[in-house]
Amino acid sequence: PTVFPTPQPSSAPAQVLDVPPAIPLMNINVGDEGFTDSTGRQWISDTYHNNKGKWVGSILPITVPDALDTDPSLYASARQSPVRKGPLVYDIPVQSPGMYRVVIHFAEVTNIGDGERVFNIRMEGVMKHVGFEIKAAAGSNFRATTLEIVEYVSDGTVTLSFEHVIGKLIVNGIQLFEFSTSQPTPSTSNPPTLSPSQSPTDFPSQLPTAQPTSQPHSSLPTSDPSLTPSMYPS
Repeated sequence: PTVFPTPQPSSAPAQVLDVPPAIPLMNINVGDEGFTDSTGRQWISDTYHNNKGKWVGSILPITVPDALDTDPSLYASARQSPVRKGPLVYDIPVQSPGMYRVVIHFAEVTNIGDGERVFNIRMEGVMKHVGFEIKAAAGSNFRATTLEIVEYVSDGTVTLSFEHVIGKLIVNGIQLFEFSTSQPTPSTSNPPTLSPSQSPTDFPSQLPTAQPTSQPHSSLPTSDPSLTPSMYPS
């Protein structure tokens, strides 16, 4: 039988995705005028939307978890859009095609019950979150939370669409980051690597060519009457 070599771990470096830059391309204070937060970050006034809904303020202070590293002023107001207005859409211009990351900021600004405000979120027409509920994501009313989504943009505009499911939808802020400058494609620079659990037959194009064995074969003379069948190898 042909003996295949034992697969060895690949020494090629793992493919690493581009890391989004720390500085956003744009910060939008959804539901209010522009301001400079406590970290010096500039937020522009609510713009690039399709004019659905109105600005509303929070009836209580918003709690911002330390992990968000966001100024509480961002969550003091929001754009609220009723069902009859249809989807709330933001068309944010960008300079070049590529992968873009969007961080959307939310906080419930009223005392709302479970399941009373539910909506879907699309980016570039691609459904990114179905049945998003701010209170459930944040853990309670008057507590901030964020949702991050990524999609390839080819037409110079990042389109975000918020679609009603139950009740009025609200959004507090939008941050835009450039994720990479090219559309992701599978890497072809390194050949497939066999893992210990894989058989070489999984990759027939990489099977080694069988070589003739150098070990001499025993030759038994069939004309010798002294040999019996039991002397032949089985």
